[in-house]
Amino acid sequence: MERESPSHDHPGFTITNEAYAEGLCRSEVGDQDLESFLREDSVYDSTEKRWPFPEAPATRADLVSSVLNVIDLVVAVFGKATREGIERGVIEMGGYEEAGEGPALVVRAAESFEVPKSPNPPSEFGYSNIATYFSVKLERDVQREKVCLEEMAAYARRIFREQPNRIHVRPLVITEKHARLHPETLVRLVAGLSSTNERTLGLDDSIQWTIDDGRKSQGTLATTSPSGERKTFPILEQIPIPRDSISGRATTCWRVQDPDTQEEFLMKDSWRPGDRVAEYELLELAKGVPGVVQMVAYEPGRGETKDFRCPSTAGKFLNRIATRLTMKCCGGLIESFKSTLQLLCALCDAIAGHQRLVGDDIRILHRDISPNNILLGRDDASEGDRGVLIDFDLAFKATAEHPVVVIDHNIGTRVFQSLSVVESFCIRMNKHQHDYLDDLESFLYVLTYIFLCFRPDGSCVPSKDEGLLIISEWAAHDPETAASNKRCLFGFGGGLRHRIRGGREVLGSCVYLAV
Repeated sequence: MERESPSHDHPGFTITNEAYAEGLCRSEVGDQDLESFLREDSVYDSTEKRWPFPEAPATRADLVSSVLNVIDLVVAVFGKATREGIERGVIEMGGYEEAGEGPALVVRAAESFEVPKSPNPPSEFGYSNIATYFSVKLERDVQREKVCLEEMAAYARRIFREQPNRIHVRPLVITEKHARLHPETLVRLVAGLSSTNERTLGLDDSIQWTIDDGRKSQGTLATTSPSGERKTFPILEQIPIPRDSISGRATTCWRVQDPDTQEEFLMKDSWRPGDRVAEYELLELAKGVPGVVQMVAYEPGRGETKDFRCPSTAGKFLNRIATRLTMKCCGGLIESFKSTLQLLCALCDAIAGHQRLVGDDIRILHRDISPNNILLGRDDASEGDRGVLIDFDLAFKATAEHPVVVIDHNIGTRVFQSLSVVESFCIRMNKHQHDYLDDLESFLYVLTYIFLCFRPDGSCVPSKDEGLLIISEWAAHDPETAASNKRCLFGFGGGLRHRIRGGREVLGSCVYLAV
């Protein structure tokens, strides 16, 4: 079963054929090794050609115990260490799955994994060092496929959160009936899902970690350097990027340092839709433009999601392509300003950079202006680079063949979308084009957001401040609700109008200052 966030152009999940399961991990266990294992295994019944799973287990615990014996044996034989520090071990999670807190069985790993940070209760394993997991259920307790998938996705989401260089997770659901795969298939699946090969397991092996006392102490990242050769950079910091979904662009950023020059760079890993212009192509055009992040190297084609899927699902899911960008470091997010002057200078330079991009010689429209995509310049930045525009994943490049792009309320960050963009959910509005005025309006909302949520010295306003309530209303998932609430900024309509009172004068000041 394969999962992707549902949309209008692909399903929420598909069910693959059995041949895919048989071939998925075939290379992990050779035919001779497999035959020898099944012949010598004391658990496997070679006469009946079946595992000793109870056909009608009285309790779920009976089934879990039987499955544990088989998986433990497979992992012990085929999960042997290939080098020092590599290990695999199967752990029963007790009542965690029944309580909705975790799967029944997990495979614990070492090497690029670490023990949980300050676990409560203390534990030597958790989502930070799980290689894979197995959900074991009685057939009568299994609900619809979608419900089962959501449960498995919840565990995967926690693994992605704790393992930043994890690319994919392959778990397995086992019941007394659906565990009756061909014995060869089950062995290969378990061996592959708990593989000691990091790439097979689903890790980006260009990132390696040094483990001290069970925790990651130092990491390295290998990629194309600014001079064009392959180079390994020490990782100084992983830059956290909050995300709600386990599918999508999966952007992960790293601050690294060149071991020779000591210069710091920002590495960005992301998965773009296959039908969208690559960000590195746009940043190539933006080289030398003040107020825009400067790319110094890129590594395209690092993988495609279609390669992780069953061929029978071709065309049913959006294919994504992995890319790594190397960019010059800037300052922090614009929200980290320390004075009003610093804030306004940063916003001014970012707007100027945007203006240069939409000019006739470049013709790039950003389409996702938000505080997360505007950085402060470095401390020594000159005028023009005191604010820097980043993240061109959703940008549009106008060409003679495609001079304009249709407005879409699904593009951009809801809070900062222009009214025209938000209102494009309406059929009569969705044929308008997205132009530079929509992006300028987004800059206005960025300034308004900062005025409402921060003090002049950069500190946050109290959690019960009315400004936070206004912004939360703009973030409504429903575009009609968000549009209605945002109209109050201009003095008409909006569900917040009766609550803003003196806030309307504040918003009016925002408009005046921005203009």
